[in-house]
Amino acid sequence: MPQDICNHCLRTIEDNDVEIFRGNKYHTECLNMLTVRCVNCGTRLLRIESHEFHDQVYCETCFNVLTCICDRCSERIFCTDAYQDSYGDYYCHDCFEERYDDDSDDDSDDDSDDCCYLKTHPRTHPYVTKIWKHRKKIRTFGVELETNSNFETPRYFSKVFDGSINGKEYVSYILPYNEIGFRVIKNFEKVAKDNSVHVGNDCGYHLHLGGYRNTYINIKKVWLGYLMMENLFFSMVPQSRRKSSYCYRFSKDYTVDSILRQNNLPRLLSHFYESQIRIKKNTPKDNYHRKRYYFVNLHVWLSRQTIEYRLHSGTTNSEKILLWAEINKRFTDWLTSKTTSINDVLSLTEEKFYKIVGNKLKNYILKRINKFGRAKHETIIINER
Repeated sequence: MPQDICNHCLRTIEDNDVEIFRGNKYHTECLNMLTVRCVNCGTRLLRIESHEFHDQVYCETCFNVLTCICDRCSERIFCTDAYQDSYGDYYCHDCFEERYDDDSDDDSDDDSDDCCYLKTHPRTHPYVTKIWKHRKKIRTFGVELETNSNFETPRYFSKVFDGSINGKEYVSYILPYNEIGFRVIKNFEKVAKDNSVHVGNDCGYHLHLGGYRNTYINIKKVWLGYLMMENLFFSMVPQSRRKSSYCYRFSKDYTVDSILRQNNLPRLLSHFYESQIRIKKNTPKDNYHRKRYYFVNLHVWLSRQTIEYRLHSGTTNSEKILLWAEINKRFTDWLTSKTTSINDVLSLTEEKFYKIVGNKLKNYILKRINKFGRAKHETIIINER
């Protein structure tokens, strides 16, 4: 019976020590010496084919997708650390700051701040506007609550006509994610009580969080993360929200495997919209596009720069409003962190999720689950790639 020969050292391979790579057989030790795995996608490749960046090893595809070249100093940087201007050029932080120092006399609002379109928004809190005026980043959040015409609009909120909800109005405001914004929400609760506001079963509370850069890797991690934790989030809300046609599950149309296969931004966007999108600026801008109705609205993130979380039932309770904001903020902060890899997202479990959000929020989440019961749905399966 012929024995297997290692393609590297040409020595005989024992049956329990054989590894196959690209059709050839190797000793385990020889193969480990010749190859590495991409830290992003897990693909095994020859060391000479790999790209090392920031002490991590990547395959060529992931390296080209995750990194870019600063158009000013030619330094290679992670795309998540890059700043992009309205012309599509990428800059490292230092060059981006220098660019705006050079253009300081230009009063145009046309820059790459993730929420630049909000700078002149009529419902932006003055504190937020003041910070943005000095070109400083600030985390923001906003709430949308459907109301009627005789509702007394509290300070820092305004009524907005929304044709998507049968001509009714909603109150909203863009607030700083700090004690200033939290006080506005608490004041809103007081006004709601004074007006004897009633929340219907079909109403939802829509949370917006701003300041997250909608890069390829961030979109992919947020999409995968909420798909992985989908059952947990649906277990936190009543049946009326679980069945709502305004906050669908991602698993209705996508799988983990189908998202993972999209290895660049145009393919990822095309998969999400189920239509060919060759460049990011061709992303649909329709406010009421059908893809906005998932429980995490990625469409508004791509078109208007804030992530919308649509799952929570309607409430005027400031504690519930702020706890829901904190849960999603902590999870999205973790998902969009440059230290969080795709593999970290794929290894998410309920216990890991609780470590991300902390014990206080864990206890609140468990209280909600005990109240409403576990959402019954098929297990989210990570298919083999």
